[in-house]
Amino acid sequence: MPRSIALFLGLVLCAPLRAGSVPPVFESMDLTLVTLNRLRLEPVKTRSAGLLPLKSKELPNSVREYLRPSGQLDSLSGAVGKAAARIRRAVAPGRTQADALRDSRRVVQALGLWLDTHLSVDASPTAGAFSRPCEDLRLAYPRVSAILKDGQTDSDGRALAAVAILRALKVPARVATARGMLVVQYWVAAQAPARSASRRRPRSGKSARSAAPKPPLGWWECMDPGVSDAEIDAWSLDASSLARLRWKPKQEMELSLRGWERQAFGEGDSQAAHEAFAAALERGSLTDTPQALALSIAADSVLQNLTQGASSLWVLTAQHWRMKVEGVLNSMQSVQVLTPYRPDFGSWGREQRGAVRALDLEAEGVWSDRPKRLRLHTDLQDEWASPPPALGMLHWYDLGVRGAEDVLQAERTAAGVDGVVLRGDNLTPREGWTVTVSAEGTTFSAQTLVAADGHFKLPLEPALSTAACLDVSAGESGDAGDFQKLLLWPP
Repeated sequence: MPRSIALFLGLVLCAPLRAGSVPPVFESMDLTLVTLNRLRLEPVKTRSAGLLPLKSKELPNSVREYLRPSGQLDSLSGAVGKAAARIRRAVAPGRTQADALRDSRRVVQALGLWLDTHLSVDASPTAGAFSRPCEDLRLAYPRVSAILKDGQTDSDGRALAAVAILRALKVPARVATARGMLVVQYWVAAQAPARSASRRRPRSGKSARSAAPKPPLGWWECMDPGVSDAEIDAWSLDASSLARLRWKPKQEMELSLRGWERQAFGEGDSQAAHEAFAAALERGSLTDTPQALALSIAADSVLQNLTQGASSLWVLTAQHWRMKVEGVLNSMQSVQVLTPYRPDFGSWGREQRGAVRALDLEAEGVWSDRPKRLRLHTDLQDEWASPPPALGMLHWYDLGVRGAEDVLQAERTAAGVDGVVLRGDNLTPREGWTVTVSAEGTTFSAQTLVAADGHFKLPLEPALSTAACLDVSAGESGDAGDFQKLLLWPP
């Protein structure tokens, strides 16, 4: 679901100032989390799907855990149970068809049709998790029962609802992250091996256990057929353990994930991958390079030509976040940014291996449109979201936000750049300050003075109006850029 880069970097212009009143200001800070991982792939063995066992206790321990209610996933609630009953009747209207409920793929197909009819998806910026302030994104969504009663949510809320309903239908399901959003993984049972017609009795007359290991019992598939196994970053018993960002102290903040970019590089393109990582940290977004490919295309190409052994891809990811408040961003001691990825350890239980052997962290860093306001508290480190069976590991680091001395807000329009410059403590206008607009790769620049009401309007020459991005800075006595600098993209 990556959106236009302009969406997450364009700044909102504050409303006109009113005489004799405190000017309304909505300050924002953009963060881009850049991560470089090494994805190791190996061939996938041919496997045939079968039916889930009659009793859940016959499932591996690592799978049975994903039938339990937990946190937001209240699969035993009345609302979830009512939805599950309707899907159950659609899949198996009679007793003689009860085995159809053990076909997880068939149940998932019926669930998708039910969700299309009974749970509408609102893609507007005010829908779902970011419709109300919260100190921790893990608390952003209500329980699934409340989502179903409301009848409307966003794509992440739909994933939560699907997982809870599948668990109520006795299909193991879990929340995962892929392409910057929540997706659903469900368990597919492997077809049971054919039994031999003749069985030898042990000489002692007593039953004996076979020394041969038992075959794998199944694997995980994504409910969205367009998402490949290589694109799954992490999975969890409860969606609340896949937190992405939280902050202190409590301040009413509108938080949104504005976009998600990803590129893949071949095993021999290590230098190009690291150069692209460095460029992304400097620019705040990924740039097109000849070696870069879409992850799904690169992974499919590797697997088609891989018959034995393993091969690697370099995976570069950029998450674009915006923190926005009414007024000025307070000084914050802690802003914790987290991004999930798949841990490197063996399956817990007897599960068939997928194409992904491991996803190892190579490097990560953060870019901000207000670098002077941001400080890094600790070194980058890894942190477990929770122990098994919630198998999600998080990249984590702790940031701080310095208080604002001044507020610069700007919006890029077809005619030029409009904005406002105010003091950070009392939001009074910075009359007479100089605003400078320039562009990388050109010697052209434009300047104007801030008016008595704090606003400025700067028309741009063609050399600047056609630039890919603009640097906007402001300062006193022509010394622009002393307190902050913004980066604006085309509208």
